[in-house]
Amino acid sequence: MRRPEAARPPSRRDDLVQSGQMGHFVQTLYSKLNARGTSASCERSSRMRSRATRLRVLVLRDARDANHHGGAAWARPSFEHDPERLGPRGILERVGQPTRVAPALILVGVSAFLVLTALAAAAYPGGTFCDANAPGYDFWGNFFCDLTQPVTQRGVDNTRARSLAQASFVCFSLALVPFWWVHGALLGGRLGGAVRVLGLLSAAGTNLIAWLPSVVSPLLHAVSVFVAAIPGLLATLLGVTGAFARGNAGESRSSPLRFSAWLGALSLALGSADAAYYAVAIAVPGCHVLLPALQKLAALSVIGWMGTIARVGAARGARLDGPGPAVSVDQSTDS
Repeated sequence: MRRPEAARPPSRRDDLVQSGQMGHFVQTLYSKLNARGTSASCERSSRMRSRATRLRVLVLRDARDANHHGGAAWARPSFEHDPERLGPRGILERVGQPTRVAPALILVGVSAFLVLTALAAAAYPGGTFCDANAPGYDFWGNFFCDLTQPVTQRGVDNTRARSLAQASFVCFSLALVPFWWVHGALLGGRLGGAVRVLGLLSAAGTNLIAWLPSVVSPLLHAVSVFVAAIPGLLATLLGVTGAFARGNAGESRSSPLRFSAWLGALSLALGSADAAYYAVAIAVPGCHVLLPALQKLAALSVIGWMGTIARVGAARGARLDGPGPAVSVDQSTDS
């Protein structure tokens, strides 16, 4: 006789068959398998699109480099608008470029400096280094630092003008930070990095000048002036040299790039003369009439240079922030 088979426990399939839900179970299982296959297909399609986008960016870079072959470009290759590059590397490349925010900060800081300095000059009681009884603020006879003194040369309280002048120095030093940052980005490479480091040191020294007036401590005031001047002059020298070296031979003489290079050279000449004359004034105390006038000329040239660099950086940043393939600085500013 045939041995009877051992009874097996009921399975999930038997329960579904007995309850009449087998068709629904099969349909649900098929839907899940189909969803998994669709998800895997979407992932493969996404990876293929990402590879195609990267290949397109590389082709655009090669084509752009081929167009610029044989001529020195003003700036390093710009950052292409690639939505796939959202990682740390892409963010660092983005931060290293002069977008539209930094040039706007330059203009805002310089404008605030001019307005606050004008208000401080209007509140200044009077007195110059050569004439303590001079009325009001003499633009060509007073230094910017005179506005930061707690008392004037003849002992009059200068608290109101001092507060405004200190705020103006802070605004100007803050405007120098994006200025040197944008200038370094336009130059690129190690030269741009050196310009940024020296420029930031100069900005820090400029801020110290307002809080260390000569009446409080002549030695510390002189140190703060040279801390601001020496790194600033070195950064200007590197920036101007790099600007002329990287200028495109086909550029028009009236382009913002070339104009900014000439303004930088003028600022370098006037700033060097002012620093040298200030060193002579420390060594030989007395009335140096031309020194405050030279300081004003150097300041005006630097402000003009900062405005031009802000314009160049804004033109380039508009291309970097907008959609579509990026263009070089030469193309964006000469158009």
